[in-house]
Amino acid sequence: MSAVNEYHTNVYERITDIMYLLYEADGISVCELASKYQLPPETILEDLKYMLESEALNIFLFPYEEELDTDEFSEELLHGKHNDVRLYAERTDDDYMVSLQLSSFEKIFLHGFLQAHDPEGKFYETHEIFMKHTPEETSGEVLQMIRQIKEAIHGHFRLLINARTKEGIRTMEVVPAEIVKMVSDGSCYCMARSSDKFVYIRLDKVERIRILSKDRQELPEKELEQEQKRFAYRWGMRGDDGPFCFAMIVYEEANLPNRLYRELENRINGKWTKQKEGTWLYEDMVIDYESLKQWVLELGSSVRVRKPLRLAEEIRREAYQRLALYEEQV
Repeated sequence: MSAVNEYHTNVYERITDIMYLLYEADGISVCELASKYQLPPETILEDLKYMLESEALNIFLFPYEEELDTDEFSEELLHGKHNDVRLYAERTDDDYMVSLQLSSFEKIFLHGFLQAHDPEGKFYETHEIFMKHTPEETSGEVLQMIRQIKEAIHGHFRLLINARTKEGIRTMEVVPAEIVKMVSDGSCYCMARSSDKFVYIRLDKVERIRILSKDRQELPEKELEQEQKRFAYRWGMRGDDGPFCFAMIVYEEANLPNRLYRELENRINGKWTKQKEGTWLYEDMVIDYESLKQWVLELGSSVRVRKPLRLAEEIRREAYQRLALYEEQV
C-alpha cells in the first residue's frame, strides 16, 4: 500500500501540470498525456473527469481542430472515444482564476510544492492558482513538521514527539512509517512504531517533533506490511472492531456520487456498482464502527445503509428520534 502523501503528491502535481498543458496554444491529447506520465489513458480520463466536474475549477475542454457540441464531446471524451484528439481548455470565469478546493493535507502539499518550485510567488501574482486556506492550515510550523516526518521516514530515524492528549502533553519516541489520512473526518496521522506496537499520532495534536539522528532503525518489514494491510480497512480512529462488511446505496443528489467517489477512491477494498439511473451501491470492508456511523449520519437522506443491519437499524432509530424532537416543537 503506497503512502497517502505520495498519492496526493502525484495526483495534484499532475492535475496542475495537465491544466497548463491544456491552456497551451497547440493543446495535447489524452494519449500524449498518458505517454508523458507513463500512465494508462483511463487514469488521465479520471483526471480530466475531476477537472470537468469540479465546481471550483470552472473549465471546458474542446477539440483543437474542430467544433463539436460541448456536452456531447465531453461525455464521449470521458468514455475514451477521443483519446487521440488534441484538446485545449478554456476557463469560464472572467477573472482567469483557477480555484482548487483541497483538503488540509492537500493544501499543505501544494503550498510546499509552490514554495519549492515558485519561490518568487509568480503563481500568486498572476492568479493562475488560488488556494482557499487559513493561515494556520499552511503555517510554517505545520510544513516543517511534515518535512521532518518525511525526512525521518526516508532515513529510518527515530522521532521524539510531544502531542496533546486528554491526560496532557505526552512524549513519545517512535519510528515513523507513513503519513496517513482518515476517511471519516479528513484528519492526518503519523503511523509509527512505538516499543512493540504501531500507533497513530494525529498531526494537529502534535506540539513538537525532534529527529533523533543518533539512532537509525529499520522497521520490521512483515509487521509494517501487516499494519498497512490493517490500515486499508480503517475508517477512523475510534475503535478496532472489525473488519466487517459495509454497503450503502448512494442517490444522485447534489453531485454526491462523484464527490464520494473521489473521497473514497483510495479505499482498496471499496467497490462501486451502478444499480440503476441515479443510484449507486458502495461496498467496503471496514474497521471502526463508530467513525463510520458518524460519517454516514452526516450524509443524511442521500444514502441508505444496507449492511451491517445493526448500523441500518441504529440510523433508522436516530432518524425517528430526530423526527420526534421536531414534532415536539410544532
